[in-house]
Parts: sequence; C-alpha cells; structure tokens
Amino acid sequence: MLAMLAAATPFVSSPPALSSSTSETIYILAALYMLIETIKFLVQRLGKNNGTAFTVDDKHRISEMYEWHKKTDETGRPLWYAPPGLHEALEKMMEILRQITELQREQARYQKDSARILERIIDRLDKREQQKRD
Repeated sequence: MLAMLAAATPFVSSPPALSSSTSETIYILAALYMLIETIKFLVQRLGKNNGTAFTVDDKHRISEMYEWHKKTDETGRPLWYAPPGLHEALEKMMEILRQITELQREQARYQKDSARILERIIDRLDKREQQKRD
C-alpha cells in the first residue's frame, strides 16, 4: 500500500525545489501576514486607549528614557556614552597585559632551561655515585 502511494506521488521522497517565483510569493505572503497582524494589534490597542497608540505607562517610560539620555557629565558628553578616557585606559591595560604575557613566556623558558640544567646535574651526580660503588 505504501509503495503504491509512493509511486502515485513521486515527490513524497524528495520534494521539488522551489522556483524563485514561488519563494518570492512566500516572502510576499509572509510580509502581508505580518502587516495584517500589526494592523490588528494597533486597532486593538487604539480601541483600548481611547484613540491613542500609547498607554500612560508607555508615555512615562518614553519620557524617563528621554530624561536619562539627555543627562551629561561636566564636559557635556552624555552619560550613557563611554567616558573619553576609557579607550586610552583600555589600550594601556592591553599593553600591560601583553607585557605580562611576554614576561611569563620568558619566565617559562628560563624554568625549562633551569630544569634541563638540574637534570644534567642529577645525572652527573648519579654517575659519580655509581662509579664510587663500582
């Protein structure tokens, strides 16, 4: 039965590729759907709020955001911007971190050299001890 169904509908196992006109139609339909839903939302909202799209709470939030954004520091720069010296301070900090990293690499190289020297000393002491026993 399944084989007969598959034979009758050959695209069941692999659907045909969408042509560009089909994909354009899908995009247009999606855009229309979004537009319709937006209009429905606005009509519903306008009905609840006596003809205005914003509630009192929305207006309060907008005015708070406006007040917050117009605050400035002593140089006249808005407070929500990064302070003027922040970029320079971060650059200095990055340079210091680069130097620390390089020093740590150098220290690791010295430690490896020291470990090799200690291994040679231990090997020589072991050889001397072995010679004394023989």
